[in-house]
Parts: sequence; structure tokens; C-alpha cells
Amino acid sequence: MRLEDITSETQIQDPATGNIITVGDFKNIYGDDLFKKCFNDLNSGNFIKEDGSRTCSPDLLDILRRINKYNGNNRITDYTPTFKREEGYFLRIWQDKIRDENYRQDFKGPETVYNWLWANIVRSGWVDKPGFPIKKNYYDKGLLVYCTSYDKLAKDTFYSKKTLIKMIEDFVKKDIIRIDHLPTKGKKNGQTVFILGEWDGNGKTYQENFFRDKVYGNK
Repeated sequence: MRLEDITSETQIQDPATGNIITVGDFKNIYGDDLFKKCFNDLNSGNFIKEDGSRTCSPDLLDILRRINKYNGNNRITDYTPTFKREEGYFLRIWQDKIRDENYRQDFKGPETVYNWLWANIVRSGWVDKPGFPIKKNYYDKGLLVYCTSYDKLAKDTFYSKKTLIKMIEDFVKKDIIRIDHLPTKGKKNGQTVFILGEWDGNGKTYQENFFRDKVYGNK
């Protein structure tokens, strides 16, 4: 099915709930932007459940579930930077924004360092390279991680290595993230593994749980 062939009365399955709804209702709940992202994910066939049916990427599915949980049938306006919740608002930010060097430099700080780790988490689509069993050793065991060196992380977040290490140590002390070490062939120091949380699911359900939410309250 092509995007231009879809009308507001076309019926689709809501990936967040499993219910069959019209495209018009989907857009009323999630907005046009998320509908297009969801359509592209489903059309790509890159994300398959155990029963063989197509679904969205884990990141997008998590966003849809959060919106559905907090907003019910309230309209989500396209490109609005916040989603309304009963007790306030929360900020929406996409991975591609975090991956923009100008954004990371303009919003330089501890949160952007954390968001950079989050934006590079290894998930189901990751393919391990020889000598780097990141997915096998971590994601496949239920962990959400990013593997890199302190030198590269400092460069990517515009900090000196010394300042960055102090920041990461503070994260670890507060149990916002956890650290592991991955020995790698041909490299003296190996790679540092930054563990941000855990995931669980059975093919039909998928839930990501971050240590940060436990520290500051899972809203």
C-alpha cells in the first residue's frame, strides 16, 4: 500500500494497543508526523514480531505507547515540542536531533551527554562485528547499552576527557548509568560499555526500563 492511497477511513492496527482503528483516528491520537514514521516502519518490513507480523521500531513503539498512556484520545499537534500529560508536560526529542553536532554543541551539558548515549543504544537491528559481540553480550541478555571509548565520547560531546570522566563517574554514583568493559582484539584498552537500562518482551510486547527513571521517578 502506498501512502497516497490511504484515506482517513482506511483501517490499520495501532502498534501501541493492537486495536484496529481508522487512519483518521490514528492521526487524531498521534498526529500526522508519527503516522508517517509508523507507516514507513511497517512498510519497510525491518521490524518483525515473533508471529511474523510487522511492527514499528522499538523507539517509535515506545513513543506511541507513552502518548497512548498519557493522552488517551487527545489530539497531538504535529511538531509540537511537548505532549500534554495530566500533571504537566514532557519534552519530545528525536534521535536525529541528538545526532546533530550543532545541537549537541549548543545544548552542551550532562543531559546532552546522557542523550547521546541513549541515541546510540544497541538494539535488535544491530549486527555485531567480529571481535565486538555487543549485541550478543548485552542486548540479547536484556541490557540497553552503548559501547565506545572515553576519547570518542568526549569528542562527540565537546568535553575534555578529564571533565567527561568526572561526569560519567557522577552518573554511575547516582546509578543513572552503569559501566562494563568489553575487551577487544587488537586494542590495548578495549571499549567501555555504558549501560543505561534493561528491556523485556516476548515478541508481542516490548518495554524499555531506564535506570534514570528509577532515580528520578518513573513518570
